[in-house]
Amino acid sequence: MEEKLVLPALNKEISVDLHLVQQYSLAIESLMYATVYSCLDVAYAVFKLSQYGLNSKKVYQKAVKRILQYLKGTLNYSLTFGGTSSIMSLMSYTNLNWAGNKES
Repeated sequence: MEEKLVLPALNKEISVDLHLVQQYSLAIESLMYATVYSCLDVAYAVFKLSQYGLNSKKVYQKAVKRILQYLKGTLNYSLTFGGTSSIMSLMSYTNLNWAGNKES
């Protein structure tokens, strides 16, 4: 999100425009899908914006639009592996032990 964009606190008394709420919810849903499968760099911003579902004021809509613009601008970015070796190996580490289950 933009550095200077400050999101106001949730308002308990909300006047709801259902069309705007639906548009906002669909945009957040699409962004959540993107964050889970490919765009982890915007996950925190999407998580924070998802908390404002019924309170979808202009400032929140502006933040969603800014994230969508960022994603549009980075469509052609990719992670590439290179080097001098023709054989490439990928190593992964985890601290997960499935609660000590020896069978799985």
